[in-house]
Amino acid sequence: MFEKFKENRQLAKLAKSDNWEDRAEAARRGYKPEKLAHDKDARVRMALAENGYALDTLAADESSSIRAMVAEKTTNPLTLAKLSNDISPHVARVVAQNNYTMLDTLYTLAKHSDAEVRACSVANMDFSMHLDDLAKDSSPLVRLAVAQKLVDNGMSIDRFAHDTSDRILSLVTKNSTTIEVLHDIMTQAKEHYVRELAQTAITDILADAKENKEALLNSPNPEDRAKAASFRYGLDVLAHDKNAIVRESVARVTDNNNLLMEYTGDSSRIVRAAVAERGIGLDKLATDKEEAVRIAVAKNPKTPTYTLDSMVAGASYDEKKAIINNHNVSREALVKLSKDSFEDIAKSATDTLAIRNGQEHEKTQKMER
Repeated sequence: MFEKFKENRQLAKLAKSDNWEDRAEAARRGYKPEKLAHDKDARVRMALAENGYALDTLAADESSSIRAMVAEKTTNPLTLAKLSNDISPHVARVVAQNNYTMLDTLYTLAKHSDAEVRACSVANMDFSMHLDDLAKDSSPLVRLAVAQKLVDNGMSIDRFAHDTSDRILSLVTKNSTTIEVLHDIMTQAKEHYVRELAQTAITDILADAKENKEALLNSPNPEDRAKAASFRYGLDVLAHDKNAIVRESVARVTDNNNLLMEYTGDSSRIVRAAVAERGIGLDKLATDKEEAVRIAVAKNPKTPTYTLDSMVAGASYDEKKAIINNHNVSREALVKLSKDSFEDIAKSATDTLAIRNGQEHEKTQKMER
């Protein structure tokens, strides 16, 4: 007890010192943070922010460096939503990179005037329907982030075959299995190394098609047949393979909507979940008996509002989390979830409502100006 009293006296002395370094030491040790948050010396206030103290107060600090540090350290989605509108692009970039930034805020930042902010928001958001618009962004930095996100989600980036960025074309050559696309890059790319990459990829694909794909297709190993499907090879044969991982692989790449609708009644949940991720049969799959499938529906940005709302009543904990994070969830559903028996679900729904209210208020103010 005496040691604690002695420490507090020492901190009080430091906090009142004329030397900023003394006050910064008191700040680093968390002494009266709300008072030191108004210290005249920015270095003292930065010491608070770096150590996670008085972050809500410092979010309005006059120093953009301190606001950026708050954006890095805070876990409060409301503080992050507020800082997403900061006049400093650097602060907005840090917000876009914070793992606690809500999807609604990331969607807003994806329209930011600063290309780096848009790119950071793309890298931080879940796979989203907004990527289609951002794939046409004027900045190659943003388009590269979109292309990488598509690759990370196992999606084709052939659409970028005529991009003007050599970095993006290089990424396409490393991930495309379409000879026509690679040939276009080989003949049109400005950089020699990109043309060489495309030529090598074509050579490898031709060799693979001749020697390996037939072997994969006819292999007794289901993982081999699934790989053949991922190459879009033998899909008609593999569509009704007896093994679920093969049908799942087909579901992820096929353009046959009739087959995907058939798969909504497949006996395997991994196949039905893959269909849900493709955005087919969402109304039916929203009531699937398997939670994993329903979660896939709740996460899909194509799931309509009325479907999400219908899922709330019987939703599990993980389904509720996914519904709250879906940009299409209605205000009514969020209000209901804000009263949920799970405390963190209720808080997440409340925070999302607050962010939406702030965005709508800002939009209204802009329209009135």
